[in-house]
Amino acid sequence: GASNSWMRDRRLRDREGACAGVDAIGGGKIFATHYLDHPYRGDTQVLGGWSYVWAGLFGPFYLLANGFARTAVLMAVYMMMIVAVSFGLITGVAVFASSKAATILGIAAIVTVALTINARVAIRLTLIGYLKAGYREGYY
Repeated sequence: GASNSWMRDRRLRDREGACAGVDAIGGGKIFATHYLDHPYRGDTQVLGGWSYVWAGLFGPFYLLANGFARTAVLMAVYMMMIVAVSFGLITGVAVFASSKAATILGIAAIVTVALTINARVAIRLTLIGYLKAGYREGYY
């Protein structure tokens, strides 16, 4: 109906200037929006915007909420590695920074990058889970 045509138009507008599925390295967006359609059920999932916020903050729980329990375990391992590396970098900044301002800026930068990486990994794993479940990106 009308809502499906609106979604198709929005998908086309969102993808202008960037190829669908291309990551930041390939010239796309860091936080690309993924529209996933199930060809038989007519269900649509959208991964973008707030999905990145929730995925970055809650990692494995985000995957559990989307119904991917096995992948959530894998995400927990990835998240522990991200936290461990971040903790090491924060410790290094705290020890070697020359001023309090440099320490605060360094820690803020590390936390921001860690949350961004965590969000990207969680969204990528969610995307793969939906694709394995029969969803197609840009099916319609």
